[in-house]
Amino acid sequence: GPEPEQYGVDMLRGMNPEFAANMIVVCSSPENDAKSGDFFDTAGGKLLYGSTVYAYLLNNLEARKNYTKKYKMGVYTIGFIAKLLEDADLRLQVESDIIDAMIHRYREEGYLCEGYQFDSVFTYFNEEVKKYEQSENMWMSVVATVKENILAPYMQLSDSMKDKFIFCNTEKMIDVNQALEGKIVCNAINMTANPNARALSVMLKSRLMILASERQIRFSKEGKEVRGYAPMCMLLADEYQDLVTITRKIESDYSFPNRARSTGVYYCIGVQSYAALTMAAGKDASD
Repeated sequence: GPEPEQYGVDMLRGMNPEFAANMIVVCSSPENDAKSGDFFDTAGGKLLYGSTVYAYLLNNLEARKNYTKKYKMGVYTIGFIAKLLEDADLRLQVESDIIDAMIHRYREEGYLCEGYQFDSVFTYFNEEVKKYEQSENMWMSVVATVKENILAPYMQLSDSMKDKFIFCNTEKMIDVNQALEGKIVCNAINMTANPNARALSVMLKSRLMILASERQIRFSKEGKEVRGYAPMCMLLADEYQDLVTITRKIESDYSFPNRARSTGVYYCIGVQSYAALTMAAGKDASD
């Protein structure tokens, strides 16, 4: 939550760029959740995804410490991705550091950078994006669209909430996966007082789903079932219609409830009415 004694969460930590970019879009608003499948085919979607890839790769480098110190935020965070998206000079500097690591293989950093679609993102930034940047009005329009339609709910939060969830520059941090370890994790974010905070609550729920699914995969590779070897987790929530996501791009309420028990997660949720749930998730997903 936002209070001094409360903790923040590094929302993107450990996630690949595809999951991270999709989660940023899906959780920003119900409207973006519904159309997330088409967004990444647009110029703004490709720019957001490319910025996420660059932030992810930079996070593997020793050079990340320089950026963290300069910008006072983690590099694989929503805040830094937002800066990469709008600052072409910063993008070029990050790109230079990534290429330098790949060429010189600094402490195997270069190997960590290879492969994760760097070539295609590099090509997009250095060919397609430059076409937009040559027309200042067109470029500003693309960036403004992403900032207003996707990033606004995150960047318009209070300074305390941005420090804890968007910039991740505070020491008071935990992770929702502690709920998968048998501990109680309470979300104290007040969505009524701050409507933009809905995006954070939805992101916390989505992160829990993703981590639970990843845990199941790890156990399956060892020939084990989660329910026999790990603590069970109960997702307890009221007014759940405000947290529903229906995307198929990442773990969501579209499919996760059907296999939640096999991941070690049990739902105990309240909604105002079936009609409210149907309005949020659609009839098929609600059924």
